[in-house]
Amino acid sequence: MHFRLEEEQEMTRSVVREWADQELEPGATERDEAARFDRRLLERLGALGLAGIPWPENAGGAGGGYVAFAVVIEELSRVCASTAASLIAHTRSSYPVFRLGNRQQHETVLKAMAGGRLLGACLLPLETGRIGEAAAEAAGVAGVLEDEAYVLSGKSPYVDLAGEADVVVVFARLNLGKNRRRKEWSAFLLDKGAEGLQIGELQSKLGLRGVPTGSVRLTDCRIPKSRLLGHGAAAYECALTAIDIGWLGSAALAVGLAQRAMEEATAYAKQRTQFGKPISQHQAVLFKLADMAVQVEAARLLVYQAAWLADAGLPFRREAALAGSYAGRTAESVTLEAVQVFGGYGYMREYKVERYMRDAKCLAAAAGTGAMRQALVNSSLGSPNTVEP
Repeated sequence: MHFRLEEEQEMTRSVVREWADQELEPGATERDEAARFDRRLLERLGALGLAGIPWPENAGGAGGGYVAFAVVIEELSRVCASTAASLIAHTRSSYPVFRLGNRQQHETVLKAMAGGRLLGACLLPLETGRIGEAAAEAAGVAGVLEDEAYVLSGKSPYVDLAGEADVVVVFARLNLGKNRRRKEWSAFLLDKGAEGLQIGELQSKLGLRGVPTGSVRLTDCRIPKSRLLGHGAAAYECALTAIDIGWLGSAALAVGLAQRAMEEATAYAKQRTQFGKPISQHQAVLFKLADMAVQVEAARLLVYQAAWLADAGLPFRREAALAGSYAGRTAESVTLEAVQVFGGYGYMREYKVERYMRDAKCLAAAAGTGAMRQALVNSSLGSPNTVEP
């Protein structure tokens, strides 16, 4: 079956590709070299209506849905994967505000996030493949209710947009009741600069260097009740869906990276001659390019399938996990093969394929929660699913 995008989604692709080629690509290499995050790019995406693509227009979004979101991420990552990854982190952070927030929070926070005026980060203490007390104690945030305020403490070691985000969405395991044995997941809004919020030193990464990634620690951080987004089963499910959105976004990013690497390798193979003819006419290289095309198209279809299910309001967790797993491996394989097509030149900073290869290697860290994703992939083969409340 051939997946056909709607006319509006194809128009979105055309607009984003033109903007990316004109405004995003000229500084992409420099930003990568300097590991520099350019906030103005996210603000510009917000002005274009792309910082809240899936959310409805009455919530400040573009009303484009998840297929449009995947298309935008794919086109951005063809030029600058760091910008695409930053938009994924921001969109994933705005989802809990959209899903759990009240009318006032929609008006004051969500619309500003969708417009790119506020940047968001998200603390998801769900790193071990099992959502529960083990995860909360290992790499999460816990809290209690004291004197009409929630007091949170804990940490998350790798948070995208750490230090840049104006709003941090925190999922925490609360101790409730007089004996504090009853616990439930809750989601909160935390403003930048809040007392008790500390941003650790940013990581120096192999790829996706234009995305600031660092640790976030909360120490007796007091949050008023007005900044509570939701709690209980709704917060738990919201956390899972935020992860799904991250998987979907990272899969689309991987497709864009692989697509651009294939394009660069194909163009180079057509103009590079050896033994009197372009290397694209040598069978070994031709087979490489053909295999790249197959992998990229298969990964793209998996991404669109997951996004289509999300837009239809159907479960898409398993499909997002499958897309993320396959597309991630495709990006690694295709970018490596592209470097091989370039030969020794492929490892030189003068050519962009080495950056694509480094970015592809960092996708797992950008998507996060790899154990959970693998558990869902395994479940489709009959293995037990370890994701539990």
